[in-house]
Amino acid sequence: MASNWISWALLLALSGSASLWLRPWMHHPNPILAFASIFAAFLVGMVCILKTAPSIGLAAQALKGRTRLAPGLLQAVGTAVPDMVIGVLAAILSLKVLQSDPAKSIHLAMIAGSTTLASNIYNIAYAAWCLWRQNTADRLGRHVLMIPGWKNTGVLTPMSVKHRKPSKAEIDAGISLLTALSVVTALCALSLVIAGKNTGASVELSVDIYRLGRWPAVIILVLCAYLLFAFRKAHGPSLSQTDSERVKIANWKVWLSLLAGGCVLVFSAQAVIAAILESATRASIPVTVAGSVAALIGCLGEMAVIHDFSVHPHGNVMDAVTGVAMDNFVTLIGACSIALLGGIYLGGAEAILIFVCILMANTLLIFQTSRLGNIHTHRD
Repeated sequence: MASNWISWALLLALSGSASLWLRPWMHHPNPILAFASIFAAFLVGMVCILKTAPSIGLAAQALKGRTRLAPGLLQAVGTAVPDMVIGVLAAILSLKVLQSDPAKSIHLAMIAGSTTLASNIYNIAYAAWCLWRQNTADRLGRHVLMIPGWKNTGVLTPMSVKHRKPSKAEIDAGISLLTALSVVTALCALSLVIAGKNTGASVELSVDIYRLGRWPAVIILVLCAYLLFAFRKAHGPSLSQTDSERVKIANWKVWLSLLAGGCVLVFSAQAVIAAILESATRASIPVTVAGSVAALIGCLGEMAVIHDFSVHPHGNVMDAVTGVAMDNFVTLIGACSIALLGGIYLGGAEAILIFVCILMANTLLIFQTSRLGNIHTHRD
């Protein structure tokens, strides 16, 4: 146990240093020092994110049996934080320069929008991939690699030989959550595109821009909060007793590790996003491209948890599915909070593409989840 706390202390120190100490050096007039700081912050942040995410998943599993809360909800508390922090920080910076530099203010608000909303594409799509590989293992009746031809990516075990199988209630809850996510995402898209065209911008832009209004944001925020509350209970079996070391850990220590993991992800995301945005500024990369890359980095933690749940011998892939849905509800709450602060902006094409990609990925995930239920269901 002591080694775990040493690991957390080291990760907090590394991520905190990358976020608080390396970021100012990114603006150094010496290009060599600036590049070295950007590269170091990016590398340290990525390592910390990938090292932390599986621990968050295990902490969520450990708390599942003790609190009977859905591990997806506990998991989302830690993994959705980076996306929210990135977006909220961008929105606050947007408000600060609104009067002095309206063009930069809108660009920052567009980063907030593309980072917060586009992050939903990546984790949903990766969850659909994981379930497709799981269904492939079940259909063939043998172990399959997560990524064909790449052994280091992990192995999917057929459900017939797994220690922990998803229950019918878990699969039904997962499909219900994903269906609700499609509805909420469609509502968000309709309010943004139909009623959110921004005609009062004080600067000329090459594309139409759309803004998420305050009243739609309030409605979507309340709806997401209700769905999180309605699906807060766990449906499947708790953590396997083979993980005896974690079962014996006191509740407050597990909660503390979950909090520490969230802090590491926040610091790491800040460092990586700062590195990406500074690189984009120096290389004149479009703001929406930078925001989409930032979104990918922000949700790496969630993707790593999905991966770990899928390939771990005692993992439950349905915990990953519910975690994805709840993570996206939490992210939408963050998006609505940003809208209430000052607004989320998206360019016309980006607004359409982001929501179309989210809905397409979510449709694939629903299909793969239903196939999982058809191939093998372990009734409670």
